[in-house]
Amino acid sequence: TRRAFVHGLALAGQAASSSACRAALEQGGAELLVHVFSFVTDAWTLRSAACVCPEWRRLLDRGAGPATAALWSSAWLTAPRGRGWACLRLTRPGDRLRLLCGVHATPLELCHALEVEAERAGLSTLSGPLTLRGSAASSRVGVLRGVALSHFYTPAVTLLGGTWRLEHCSIESSRPKHRACAGVVLRGGARLELVDCTISTASSAVQICDAECSLLARGTTFRNVRTAVFAERGGRITVTGCAFETQLGSDVALRLSADTRGAVRGNTASGPRALWGRLLPPAGVEVDTAAGGEVDQLPL
Repeated sequence: TRRAFVHGLALAGQAASSSACRAALEQGGAELLVHVFSFVTDAWTLRSAACVCPEWRRLLDRGAGPATAALWSSAWLTAPRGRGWACLRLTRPGDRLRLLCGVHATPLELCHALEVEAERAGLSTLSGPLTLRGSAASSRVGVLRGVALSHFYTPAVTLLGGTWRLEHCSIESSRPKHRACAGVVLRGGARLELVDCTISTASSAVQICDAECSLLARGTTFRNVRTAVFAERGGRITVTGCAFETQLGSDVALRLSADTRGAVRGNTASGPRALWGRLLPPAGVEVDTAAGGEVDQLPL
């Protein structure tokens, strides 16, 4: 009986100490609580903490203040390999997703702007089709960084709206000796920015299917593609500082419809054809005379 009584006192003391610590964390504006959780970079841990009780849920709400919003914006949600994309169900625009190293074969669809990054650049591969959506009214920009994508029968990336930026990504055919279908397809007024990417071994590197779509490409390499940028229904393009490496005589870097608008400056082209092949640049596209900027002469 005495031993049970002492044990009961010890438990009561622990409970009192725990209550005192919790009261210290929650008192005032909960600055101490937010400061403690600022060292947590895993989004799942933050979600678990917010489920402890209604008070912590209120204190850790994204809209509670700038400090809490910054806490959530700096946390990463980890997508394990081979377990599907159930982790995306609770994401909000602006959340950050980290892809573990390895091959992710499950089709991935992102319905709002997220920041997606490979755990190690080039070692996280998406072999299933990637679909990116977004709202034209939103100012958020979705980011895909350091991810390798492979495809063949279906486009590697399909944009159906919103604004997305691909940084340091590579897109290539899953059959290295055979060209795959289009690498990136833009529809529904989507806006795409390619920064220091590589797209190779495809029929078209980027296919623009909508006059409301836009493409900004900087420092990107297009290699062994039948057409690097194909704008079949107009649209707006800006291509600067890119490299085009064609292999066959029928390959052409830019194939743009007459109502395409934009600018093509400071690019280089190597291979049998120049940037335009035997096609004249559209009147609405500004061009320079840098290497590869000329048009092949028509036969007499």
